[in-house]
Amino acid sequence: MKLKIGFIGSGNVARHLARALNTVGHEIVQVISRTESNAKSLADEFNCGFSDQVHEIDASVELCIVSVSDDQIAEVVSKMPNSDRIVVHTCGSQAMDLLRNVGSNYGILYPLQSFSKDRTPDISTVPFLLEASNPETLIVLHKIASSLSHFVLQADSNTRLKYHLSAVLVNNFVNYLYSEAESFLNDNELDFNVLKPIINETAFKIQNHSPKTSQTGPAKRGDQVTIQKHLSLLESDKHLAKLYTLLTKAIEGRHH
Repeated sequence: MKLKIGFIGSGNVARHLARALNTVGHEIVQVISRTESNAKSLADEFNCGFSDQVHEIDASVELCIVSVSDDQIAEVVSKMPNSDRIVVHTCGSQAMDLLRNVGSNYGILYPLQSFSKDRTPDISTVPFLLEASNPETLIVLHKIASSLSHFVLQADSNTRLKYHLSAVLVNNFVNYLYSEAESFLNDNELDFNVLKPIINETAFKIQNHSPKTSQTGPAKRGDQVTIQKHLSLLESDKHLAKLYTLLTKAIEGRHH
């Protein structure tokens, strides 16, 4: 199955998905973005049409992928013409019902991954969570997702939201802790690179072990002497001290 695909949105998710879909043989025929230069930048990769007007979606588009920020989906969809084409959005936190006025064939194509401009993930390992307005559309979306990845799940909006929340915990929140550690070390003229081996080892462990059983550290051991030493180091950084105390108490509550 090879489809003519249009994108509304030209950010990281759209860019990586468009490239992956093009690689497996689908045709990218149009890119629409609220900034025309951004639409053109992505469209140039595929020698296809572009626009900054949602209502100008090409009639040849069989699958329209709405890949914009969560709070823009409703506005974008309100400007789309009603049609028989399949329309999906790529968001984990927004319900499928946002698309109910675009036609009878709509759904969700949610790649559960963090996409960055300067790094290309292995799409074949990315979980794709699917939902559709009818069985026929679900079959199409499953074929498309399966052409990209071996990790395809059907998930309703409530289930997808739970996965999205969990992804925020393990990605956004953990990365924030990396940032806090980097700032602390920089303030003390120390090298964040020293932490990278333990970061990598922590990520490696969860491939084969439960994070709960892999927990280590002073809070897990109940080592109050070390905890107080750490807090003494943070006397001048109330924000990080509060964060350290909150997480320490959470770990203690889980393991003691």
